[in-house]
Amino acid sequence: MTAHAAAEILRAERNSYKAQLKLLQLQLERAEARADRAEERLHQLSTHLVSLSEAAIAAPPRSCAAEVMTDGRSLLKLYNPVG
Repeated sequence: MTAHAAAEILRAERNSYKAQLKLLQLQLERAEARADRAEERLHQLSTHLVSLSEAAIAAPPRSCAAEVMTDGRSLLKLYNPVG
Protein backbone atom coordinates (compact mmCIF):
# COMPACT_ATOMS: atom_id res chain seq x y z
CA MET A 1 0.00 0.00 0.00
CA THR A 2 1.37 3.37 -0.94
CA ALA A 3 1.35 6.49 1.16
CA HIS A 4 -1.10 8.06 -1.31
CA ALA A 5 -3.53 5.14 -0.96
CA ALA A 6 -3.24 5.25 2.83
CA ALA A 7 -3.95 9.00 2.82
CA GLU A 8 -7.04 8.43 0.63
CA ILE A 9 -8.32 5.77 3.02
CA LEU A 10 -7.81 8.11 5.97
CA ARG A 11 -9.64 10.94 4.18
CA ALA A 12 -12.54 8.63 3.34
CA GLU A 13 -12.77 7.44 6.95
CA ARG A 14 -12.58 11.01 8.23
CA ASN A 15 -15.40 12.06 5.90
CA SER A 16 -17.43 9.06 6.99
CA TYR A 17 -16.94 9.94 10.65
CA LYS A 18 -17.89 13.56 9.98
CA ALA A 19 -21.10 12.42 8.27
CA GLN A 20 -21.89 10.11 11.19
CA LEU A 21 -21.22 12.91 13.63
CA LYS A 22 -23.65 15.21 11.82
CA LEU A 23 -26.30 12.48 11.80
CA LEU A 24 -25.83 11.79 15.51
CA GLN A 25 -25.97 15.50 16.33
CA LEU A 26 -29.26 15.77 14.42
CA GLN A 27 -30.66 12.75 16.25
CA LEU A 28 -29.60 14.26 19.58
CA GLU A 29 -31.28 17.57 18.77
CA ARG A 30 -34.50 15.77 17.85
CA ALA A 31 -34.39 13.65 21.00
CA GLU A 32 -33.82 16.75 23.14
CA ALA A 33 -36.76 18.49 21.45
CA ARG A 34 -38.99 15.45 22.13
CA ALA A 35 -37.84 15.36 25.75
CA ASP A 36 -38.61 19.08 26.15
CA ARG A 37 -42.10 18.58 24.70
CA ALA A 38 -42.71 15.58 26.95
CA GLU A 39 -41.55 17.52 30.00
CA GLU A 40 -43.86 20.42 29.14
CA ARG A 41 -46.79 18.04 28.64
CA LEU A 42 -46.05 16.32 31.96
CA HIS A 43 -46.05 19.71 33.68
CA GLN A 44 -49.41 20.57 32.10
CA LEU A 45 -50.92 17.24 33.17
CA SER A 46 -49.59 17.66 36.70
CA THR A 47 -51.12 21.13 36.88
CA HIS A 48 -54.48 19.78 35.68
CA LEU A 49 -54.37 16.96 38.22
CA VAL A 50 -53.75 19.45 41.01
CA SER A 51 -56.73 21.49 39.83
CA LEU A 52 -58.95 18.40 39.71
CA SER A 53 -57.82 17.32 43.17
CA GLU A 54 -58.51 20.75 44.64
CA ALA A 55 -61.95 20.80 43.01
CA ALA A 56 -62.76 17.35 44.38
CA ILE A 57 -61.73 18.40 47.90
CA ALA A 58 -63.78 21.59 47.72
CA ALA A 59 -66.90 19.80 46.40
CA PRO A 60 -69.72 19.31 48.88
CA PRO A 61 -69.97 15.84 50.37
CA ARG A 62 -72.13 13.47 48.42
CA SER A 63 -74.91 11.35 49.78
CA CYS A 64 -74.28 7.78 50.72
CA ALA A 65 -76.47 4.87 51.67
CA ALA A 66 -76.23 2.13 54.24
CA GLU A 67 -78.31 -0.88 55.01
CA VAL A 68 -79.93 -0.77 58.50
CA MET A 69 -82.21 -3.16 60.33
CA THR A 70 -85.50 -1.70 61.61
CA ASP A 71 -88.18 -3.85 63.20
CA GLY A 72 -86.53 -6.94 61.76
CA ARG A 73 -86.57 -5.52 58.27
CA SER A 74 -83.62 -4.47 56.16
CA LEU A 75 -83.93 -0.86 55.05
CA LEU A 76 -81.69 1.37 53.00
CA LYS A 77 -80.89 4.60 54.89
CA LEU A 78 -79.65 7.64 52.98
CA TYR A 79 -77.08 9.90 54.62
CA ASN A 80 -76.36 13.46 53.44
CA PRO A 81 -79.15 13.53 50.85
CA VAL A 82 -78.65 15.83 47.89
CA GLY A 83 -80.97 18.83 48.11
